[in-house]
Formats: sequence, C-alpha cells, structure tokens
Amino acid sequence: MVEARLSPMCLGRSTHQGYLLSSTVLPPQSSTRTQKGSIAVAASLLTAAYHMLKNGTFRQDLGADSLVERDKARIVTKLASRIKDLGYDVNLST
Repeated sequence: MVEARLSPMCLGRSTHQGYLLSSTVLPPQSSTRTQKGSIAVAASLLTAAYHMLKNGTFRQDLGADSLVERDKARIVTKLASRIKDLGYDVNLST
C-alpha cells in the first residue's frame, strides 16, 4: 500500500485556515488595510476642502492651546479627581 502525504508547504494556507487554495484566490489582507487607510485620508481631505470652499477661507491654524482652552473645565475636574484618588483634599476656587 502506497501512502500519499502532502507537506504543509505544498498546501499553502489551507491547513491553517480551513479553505483550499486561499493564497491564489484571496488578496492579501495588508492591501485591504492600506485601502481603508487611503480612503480615510481621502475622506478627511475632501471634508477639509469642502469646508474651505463653502466658507471661502483658507486653512486656519488653531494654535497649540486650542484644545486646552476649549476643554479647560473638563481638564480641571479630571485633574482634581485624580488628586482626590491619590488621597489629598482638593478645594477649587476661581
């Protein structure tokens, strides 16, 4: 009796993922991830261009402190709660 065996190298990915000839039929997953990233970047660029054309403005640099100024109250309460978690008493006054 002759026994035929195929090495895992001959089978490609079929032994690991359960489908036959997957390496020749399906595209690699890295290209799918790259396409999704490219689409996300293109969408953000188109959104920025749309708002620039709609408002008639150019790109405006908000500055380094724009997020701090916008969310100052939230940052203060978050830091106060962190200090309280360390065991200190916090009294905030403006």
